[in-house]
Amino acid sequence: MYARVTSMQFESAKFDQAIKLFRESIVPAAQEQNGYRGLFLMTDRKTGKAMALALWATEKDAHDNEHSGYYQEQTDKLLDYVTSPPVREEYRLTVRA
Repeated sequence: MYARVTSMQFESAKFDQAIKLFRESIVPAAQEQNGYRGLFLMTDRKTGKAMALALWATEKDAHDNEHSGYYQEQTDKLLDYVTSPPVREEYRLTVRA
C-alpha cells in the first residue's frame, strides 16, 4: 500500500470552511479514484496545521491519480483556505497494525 501525505496550514478564520470542503468535495473525489484505500484529515485548531493522509492500493494507483490531474484539482480547491501551497510527500506503507 502507498501513502501520500499532504501538509498544509489553514487560515484560522477559514478553518471550519476548509474542513467542510475537504469532507464534502475532496473525500468524494478521492473515493472515485482507482486504488483508493482511505483518506484521513488530521488537524490542530490551535496552530491551524493540517495533514491529509491518502492511502492507495499500489504505487501505480498513487502515481496515476497524480498524473491524471486529480491531485492538483483537489489541492487547488484548498488554495483559498491555506496560507501557503500544500506540501506533498509519498511513502510506502511498511507496517500496518
